[in-house]
Amino acid sequence: MRPTLALIILLLLTGCVSKEERAAKHLLAEAQIAYQDSDYSHSAQLLDSLHRTYSGAVETRKVALHLQQLVRTATARRDSIRMTSLAEEGVARLDSLQRLFKLIEYPRMPDENILRYRGYDPSAANPEANFLDAYIKADGKIQLIAGTSAPKAQGVTYLRLMEEAGGTYVLSDTIPYDKALNYRFRTGGVTHERLTLSLEASERLGAFVHATPASTAIRASFGPQGKSFTLDARAREAISATYLYFRTYVGIKNAEGEVEAATARAAHFGAKAHLSTPEKQ
Repeated sequence: MRPTLALIILLLLTGCVSKEERAAKHLLAEAQIAYQDSDYSHSAQLLDSLHRTYSGAVETRKVALHLQQLVRTATARRDSIRMTSLAEEGVARLDSLQRLFKLIEYPRMPDENILRYRGYDPSAANPEANFLDAYIKADGKIQLIAGTSAPKAQGVTYLRLMEEAGGTYVLSDTIPYDKALNYRFRTGGVTHERLTLSLEASERLGAFVHATPASTAIRASFGPQGKSFTLDARAREAISATYLYFRTYVGIKNAEGEVEAATARAAHFGAKAHLSTPEKQ
C-alpha cells in the first residue's frame, strides 16, 4: 500500500530524527503546502534549497524527490494549458487577418503560392516605379522585395529605411549583384534592378515600418548610390499588415511547439513521480 505524501511527511516529522533531518522536514512541509496551493515555482525553489542545504537528510530527500516530480508534472501541465490557449488566440487573430489577404495561386507550382495584402503588387502596377513589395510565402514566412529602375544600372546592393523626422534608420542585408537575389533586366531602354531580401532583413524592415507612426514619413534609399523615394500610405499599410500576419503565424507555431514540449515533459515527470513514490517501511 502506498501512503499519501502528507501522511509520509507527518510520520517523518514525528519520528526520532537528527537535527538536519528535522530542519529538512520543515522545509519539505512548506514545499508541500506551496504545491497544494498551486504555487509550483515556490515549491520548486524550496525543494531545490532542501537538496542543496541538507544533503545528509537522506530519508527526507527521498520524499522530496517524489514531490519534486509531482511539481514538475503539474508545472508542465499548466504550461501546456497556457500555451494551448495562446495558440488558439493566435489562430483566431490569423483567421481575421487572412480575410484581408488575397491568395495568388500557381497551379503547377503550389509551393510558390503567396498571400498579398488586398492584392498589393507594386511592380505589376508600375514596373518602372521605385517600390518595396511585401507578401507571405507558401511556408508562412514574410518576403520583401525592393525594386528600382533607371536608364542605366545603378549598382544597388542594399536598401535603407529612415524616419525623415528623427533620422532613425534600418538597413537590409547587403546583396552583391548575383543574377539571383540581386538581379537586373531591361525593357524599353530601362534597366530594372530587384533585391530579394533575406528572411531576417524582411522581418527587420517589416518591423520598422509597422512600428513607425503613420504621421512620420519613411524614406527608402537604395545604396550605395541609388535612388530614394518615400513609402506611400498603401505600401506602408501592406508591409505592416504582412509583418503582423507573419509574427502572428510565428507565434502560433511557437505556441504549438511549446504545447508539444510541455505535454512530453508532463508525461516524463509523471512517470518519474510514479517510480519515485516512497514505500511505507
